[in-house]
Amino acid sequence: MVTLDQIRKRLQEAIRQSGISQTALAKRIGIGQQTISEYLHGKSMPALDSFANLCKVLDVSADYLLCLDDYGIVNYNTQEFSMGQDEAKLLDDYRQLNAASRAKLQGYMQGLLSAPRITTQKS
Repeated sequence: MVTLDQIRKRLQEAIRQSGISQTALAKRIGIGQQTISEYLHGKSMPALDSFANLCKVLDVSADYLLCLDDYGIVNYNTQEFSMGQDEAKLLDDYRQLNAASRAKLQGYMQGLLSAPRITTQKS
């Protein structure tokens, strides 16, 4: 069974990973900062419209916040796609990085992608 505390923790995690302040988040979804604080401290839960807007602004699925799915993103740029668990784990790890670490990782990935690919021949 899913508990409200689990949902609250998922919401806290999504807000932390987004890097958006409570004040900025509240403004973007049209509620007060105190209301966000109440969500995070378990004093209240969002109404459905606020919940939907939280999902959209935080770029996570409702299923993820509701603990029905372990991976937050179910579609990207409105185009449905699927990803394996290894890809979802990479994405989850990436979302936990701060902006500087993300930039470093993106640079490293670009280096890997632009390097000549070495193929091995089977004998």
